[in-house]
Amino acid sequence: MKQRIITAVVALIIFIPILILGGVWIEVAGCALAVIALSEVFIMRKKIIVSFDFLISALGVLAVTVPDSLLKWLPAYISRLDVIYLFVVLLLLNTVASKNRTTYDDVAVSALSIFYIGTGFHYFIMLRNDPNGGWIRCCSRC
Repeated sequence: MKQRIITAVVALIIFIPILILGGVWIEVAGCALAVIALSEVFIMRKKIIVSFDFLISALGVLAVTVPDSLLKWLPAYISRLDVIYLFVVLLLLNTVASKNRTTYDDVAVSALSIFYIGTGFHYFIMLRNDPNGGWIRCCSRC
């Protein structure tokens, strides 16, 4: 219990200034936390973190998490959803390439984790970086 309290205090000392600064800092922190959350899902599933599955899933989470301003380099006919579908298809192709060492259950958990984790952190970043002070309104209602 003592270790958890110490860890929480250290995390708050690091996270509160990042939350106050916002901008690029919160985008980087949000993306890092999204990848860490995905790694926790892989650990719960007893999967290896240093694997092709995790690499593709992490890129998929980042594709969902990053703000729209960072995806402006994509051509106009390619949307964020197209990029995410590409990562899900790569995960499905890996089931064939790995001769079923990666199962459809693993791909399903990875795909759902991409959307679940990525969407949460995407809206967290978007809410904090809202120029109209959306995060202040959200916090004042609690």
